[in-house]
Amino acid sequence: MLDTPTDPKDEIIWGLEARYAVSAVRVIFIHVLIFALPFAFWGVWQHRFPTDLQGASVPLMGVGTLISVFWSSAGILKITREESR
Repeated sequence: MLDTPTDPKDEIIWGLEARYAVSAVRVIFIHVLIFALPFAFWGVWQHRFPTDLQGASVPLMGVGTLISVFWSSAGILKITREESR
């Protein structure tokens, strides 16, 4: 709360109200950046060891798992934040 005078006519405070808005384009861009390094590693690994599919997929699966944990934690999902109020 802001400290305002107790006079009823002075209770209105004018100003800006900050709101957090998630940009879908920014979220997609960040996810593409997060997945770029594991895909690059996968491509280099496949070029050097064409028969080894399992070793190349480990970093990609790790990143995929961490992204799914992030989304399931409701850190960015607006729907679950509104329901918890």
